[in-house]
Amino acid sequence: MEKAEVLEFYKVVGKNIKNVRREKELKAFDIANRLGMSESAYTKIERGETKIGLDKIQELSAIFEIPFENLLVQHLADNYHFANSPNSSGRVHTLNNNISADLLDELVGQLKEKDKQIEYLLLLLKKESKCA
Repeated sequence: MEKAEVLEFYKVVGKNIKNVRREKELKAFDIANRLGMSESAYTKIERGETKIGLDKIQELSAIFEIPFENLLVQHLADNYHFANSPNSSGRVHTLNNNISADLLDELVGQLKEKDKQIEYLLLLLKKESKCA
C-alpha cells in the first residue's frame, strides 16, 4: 500500500495541474489529446487518483508554459499560516514543506527507469547504425 505522503503528493500535483489549466482557460479534453491519453485518464490525474510520471509533468509544464517546479509544490497560501489565522498564535511561520524519503525514492525511481529506457534505445540505435 502507498504511503500517505506519496498519495498526497499526487493530489497536490493534480490540483496544481487543474488550477493552471483553468487559469489558462484550457479544456481537459484538449490537454488529454496533447498528452496522447483519454480525457478520463487525464481527469484522474487532476483528481490525484492516478500517478503521473515526471515525463508527463514535464510535458504539461511545456504545454502550460510554466516552470516544471510550479506543478510539484503547493501554492504559497497552502504553505503558510498568516498572523491573522485562528491557529497562528499571532506570528507568520511556514509549514514543513520537506519532501519525504518515500516520495523522493518514488521520484528517483522514475528517473532511473527513464534512464534505463534511454540507455536501451541508444544501444538499439548503435546496433542499427552498425548494421546499416
